[in-house]
Amino acid sequence: MKTIGIGELKARASQYVRNLKEDGAVIVTNNGRPVAALVPLTPDDLEDFIIAHSTKVKAAVRRSLREIERGRAFSLDEVYDQLVAEDIE
Repeated sequence: MKTIGIGELKARASQYVRNLKEDGAVIVTNNGRPVAALVPLTPDDLEDFIIAHSTKVKAAVRRSLREIERGRAFSLDEVYDQLVAEDIE
């Protein structure tokens, strides 16, 4: 995996973006510390990428896990029954 500094990225951003599919991910550093990654992304990957990196999704998952630990979880059947009762299908 290639590592480049911000200055190198600034000077040749188009080149790095064009080569992502062939060369793979590129780590971007600032003063030698990693700060970002350029990764190849297809239209099919976009939704998964957004979900995996969304702070809102991560927060919702953490909240859900806490609810499960407290015993406040619902089975799929319970959720479905509630939806049917509310005529939301």
